[in-house]
Amino acid sequence: MYLIRILILACIFSFTSSYFAFTEAAEIFLENGSKQRVFIDSLPPNSQVSLRIASNVTRVVTVGRCGQIELSVTPARYPRPEIIKIGTGSELALGALPQNSYQCLNSVWVDKKGDRVEPSTNFINSSGDIVVLGVGDRYPPETRVRVEYIGTHSLRSYRVNSCGFAAIVHSNRRNLSNFFYEGAEYRLSSLPERPGPRCLRVGDRVVRYEPSVR
Repeated sequence: MYLIRILILACIFSFTSSYFAFTEAAEIFLENGSKQRVFIDSLPPNSQVSLRIASNVTRVVTVGRCGQIELSVTPARYPRPEIIKIGTGSELALGALPQNSYQCLNSVWVDKKGDRVEPSTNFINSSGDIVVLGVGDRYPPETRVRVEYIGTHSLRSYRVNSCGFAAIVHSNRRNLSNFFYEGAEYRLSSLPERPGPRCLRVGDRVVRYEPSVR
């Protein structure tokens, strides 16, 4: 009976120690070798970590019959832009936008009652799309135009390995020059630098190896 109590207490201690070990703040640092890798350490093994990283979003949309373009918003692929560039035009800051239920019908704007209206500012429609007005001044209706999102961050998820860390390579496609984790902003140039750990399989076990720092 005494032995059983000891085993139970040992299991509780092991679980509690593991829980608190992985609920501490994550450690974020840079390995600056042949490739720049951002390490996010002290995470629950085999979980996911989410970052908001800089994204060069470019899409092609069709100009509507009322001279507008409509930009759908999906956090992962097409996050809400603060600044856009349409075609070869200048940059346009969107800022805070009102919500309206206006629709473009037969080349005129109408409200939800069907009465004609003349919207004077860009807005968010009932579907959550961003409606940008006045594009028809430069591009005829049904024209396909290129829209570039400037200074946008997209949500990306990465796998945490069995050793409790994620190693993410900085590249043109995965720009980590500045990124957000748990609401805080990090810059690649300001991260502490050191060699990152390695997660090695030895037989049927996974072993964490820490390179020596010289």
